Formats: sequence, C-alpha cells, structure tokens
Amino acid sequence: LVSVERLDPSDPIIAALTAGDPAVLLVSGADGDEEVSTCGPGVAGILLCHALPHLSHLALRARQAGVPLVAIEDPELVAHAQGLERQGTGRVRFVAQPSNVSLDASEGGGGGGGGGGF
Repeated sequence: LVSVERLDPSDPIIAALTAGDPAVLLVSGADGDEEVSTCGPGVAGILLCHALPHLSHLALRARQAGVPLVAIEDPELVAHAQGLERQGTGRVRFVAQPSNVSLDASEGGGGGGGGGGF
C-alpha cells in the first residue's frame, strides 16, 4: 500500500511500480478523468479517498483494466487505510466486492489478517 496525491504516471512512486512488485495505491485526490492504463502494470488496486461517480472516466477505465477501484466516502475508513500505509506494513490484502470491501495488513505473500472490513 502506497500513498500518492494524484493518479499521475509521472509520479516517481507510481513509475517505480512493476508487475513483479505491484501496489495498491491510496490516492488523495482525482477528478475522474485519469487513465489507469498509463500508470503501468504495477497498479494492483486504487483506494480513492473521496467519492467518485460510478460512470466517471476513471471508474470505467479501471473496470476495463481489471483494476479494483474503491471510492471511500467514510472518513474512518480513509483513516484506517492511511494508518496501514503509515505503519509501513508493505503488503496488504485488498478485496473489493459489491457488498463489502476489506483492506488489511498481509502476512507474507498472500495471507490476510482479520478486521478492517469497510
């Protein structure tokens, strides 16, 4: 989990991501016109820290690219995500389903912790 201000492919943090070393991005702001595909194969998921229309360009492009995108509207959930990023746990388990979203610190390569459901 890494934090960025905007979904900008020229951001050094985003540019450093690769398919072999991907990350879920915690994005502070987006206007909805961003392109997910220009950020490369290292973007495993996007957590946006504010509301976004479901039919925005960004939401449609994320869906087409198969990149989970969640717009978090609850300040407590944003704080949870920011806390995980600040802890520097590195790996997270991010699951996005229509009825539930969860983000937790992950042990090793793929296990997941409990709690943290949004």
